Amino acid sequence: MMTSIRAALVASMLATLGVTACSGGGGTPVDPQATERPGPGDDGAPGSSGSGGSSGGSGSSGSSGSSEDTGSSGSSEDAGSSGSSGDAGSSGSSGDAGSSGSTGDAGTVPTTNDPFDSASCPGTEGLVLASKFAPGASVAVLGGYTLIIEKRSCTTATGCGAWTASAKSAGPSGSGKAELVVQSSGVIDLVLVDNDCSSAYGTPKEKLGHTCSVTTPDVTCPGSTYYATNITEGAWPMKVGGKPGDKFSGSGLGQLEGDIRPTCLRLTSEPVKVGTAVYDEYRSGILVRY
Repeated sequence: MMTSIRAALVASMLATLGVTACSGGGGTPVDPQATERPGPGDDGAPGSSGSGGSSGGSGSSGSSGSSEDTGSSGSSEDAGSSGSSGDAGSSGSSGDAGSSGSTGDAGTVPTTNDPFDSASCPGTEGLVLASKFAPGASVAVLGGYTLIIEKRSCTTATGCGAWTASAKSAGPSGSGKAELVVQSSGVIDLVLVDNDCSSAYGTPKEKLGHTCSVTTPDVTCPGSTYYATNITEGAWPMKVGGKPGDKFSGSGLGQLEGDIRPTCLRLTSEPVKVGTAVYDEYRSGILVRY
């Protein structure tokens, strides 16, 4: 009788704990105290080992923080605030190019080789004459030149036509070298030494050319026309509008004057008139670059 009662009590306790007795009673009895022992991997909190294990698993998964870390990684924010496009926009390279001043310097660059156009030798600065000489030298060659002659036809009734290329009627070659010469007084003059300058006495050619005075940047070549001194012709003036080869007919080309600048020399003459009511006008010009 007591055995039956004890068995009933054990069965009742097992039922309360949710444990079903093995049929036949051949298995090892479950120790009621086992429910209070920490299960493997548990955090030590009492409770059912089954529910505790599963809740611990979901807790670990929930606290892994991987989705939160991914959300707060800031990679998209960093990419947005990297500022690379802003830096490119504010690099200022286009601004530097614009302010380089190249276009300002270009304003003094010659735009033509026409000696009758002031743009062929622009600027306001005059040449420092002494800078062209070697120490102790008395002659400095600036460069070669060719005298350009132009003509236009005019009448007192209808005015003048366009300027066209023309030629001398008599005179030296009109080509030579522009030289700076230190005179015995110490003054530096510009001398246009024509290729036809010559002397029977060995006179230096710079003393046989057309001498011009310089008050930099202004240059004035005195006389009614360009000339040279030649062993045969003597003083040989340039003439236009006369008999071919006759230095005593026609007209001179007028006085040459102009500017001497750090990189160029430009000289021109005012138009001279040959004729009366129906006439021609002539002008001459020289351009030298160095």
